[in-house]
Amino acid sequence: MSLIAGILQVSTSDPVDNTGEWQSLVLTRQGRGIGNGSILFALMSKLRKEDALSTEFHWFERDPVRNDFYAAAAALAGATTVTFNDAKTTPTDLSPLMALNMVLESAVTGEMIRVTADPTTSNVAVQRGYAGTTAAAITAGDLFTRVAIAAEEGAGPSRAVFEQPENLVNYIQTFNSSLMLTNAFKGSQLRSDMQGPLRQARLQALERITRDIEMTYFLGRKSRTTGSNGGIIYMTGGIRDALEKAGPATSTNILDGQGTAGCTLEDFKLWMRSFMMFGSEQKLAFCGPDAFAAISNYANSPSAGFRIMNNETVFGMNITTIVTPFGILELTMHPLFITVAAHQGSIFVVDVQNIVQKVMEPLFLQSNIQLPGTDSLQEQFRAKLGIKLKFAQAFGYAHDLLKIIP
Repeated sequence: MSLIAGILQVSTSDPVDNTGEWQSLVLTRQGRGIGNGSILFALMSKLRKEDALSTEFHWFERDPVRNDFYAAAAALAGATTVTFNDAKTTPTDLSPLMALNMVLESAVTGEMIRVTADPTTSNVAVQRGYAGTTAAAITAGDLFTRVAIAAEEGAGPSRAVFEQPENLVNYIQTFNSSLMLTNAFKGSQLRSDMQGPLRQARLQALERITRDIEMTYFLGRKSRTTGSNGGIIYMTGGIRDALEKAGPATSTNILDGQGTAGCTLEDFKLWMRSFMMFGSEQKLAFCGPDAFAAISNYANSPSAGFRIMNNETVFGMNITTIVTPFGILELTMHPLFITVAAHQGSIFVVDVQNIVQKVMEPLFLQSNIQLPGTDSLQEQFRAKLGIKLKFAQAFGYAHDLLKIIP
């Protein structure tokens, strides 16, 4: 029966007939940025990338010629044999790097010593108090600096030394994100998107895969495992993984911010020094909101703080440039970390000149992958990517940084 009413009003009108007002798009809630804010992925796509020829890629790195040697044991002022190593947790015999007539200077006492024979073990024969310096007792852990080889007149060439480069490896990871719609739904028109449901589904699938790529570049663990169907699953190692696997050389590049207890300014400066002294003079720090606030609060403190140079927008990022005791650090709040509770106090410091995106298959949309005859449409975004992080000492990672204590 038809609706019967005296005065028509909203409450008595036909709700199907009264269309009301509908917005023809979906507003996505984000902390900052467009989409989910895959900044590092977008940045490397703009800056540096290399074609990948295999799912497993290698590169070589070598430290600069070694200048530092450490006394492995105490020695008296008159001792003519000194034991040297590299001062790591597992000491390395450095005698192959030493040769007859090499001169070293103690950073503790100023004494110079001269190697008197090509050593074959870590116990090195030396002349004490060389070049007019005074022989002094040596303590285990004392640092000695290589000055030069003072060749004897008429002598033959010094013993050859070669430092083997280190072989590093990472993997190409397969990323994918799919969408599936029945053909009837695909052909429908939505109030939320006049272009139909396919556009919305594609946007969400694209957000998911770029989010996965971004998180992997930061947090991925380098691994090669076998899947349930017998295929190989590769994960590319990210920035944090590279720092952890680099060993003692980068142990100070990882900072525990101590959560609500706070990090002392001295510890924070030591952390900055560990990566600011290597690689590029300027670094880009991707910060969670709590870590960004901790640095900003200290930088803006009237009694001390780092000097803020300027603010600018680059590639859609709002960058704050600060001057630290060790160089310029550029800060940006990472949109993704705003919605990831575990990393709101994290900082990933990137040396843009020393990170490369390896590309075997660029991100693309693969259409019509549904089974033949299925009354539906299935598509997927797919990419095969990895990162090559060169010289991990130029990078930094901090976690649980909520407060800097002056």
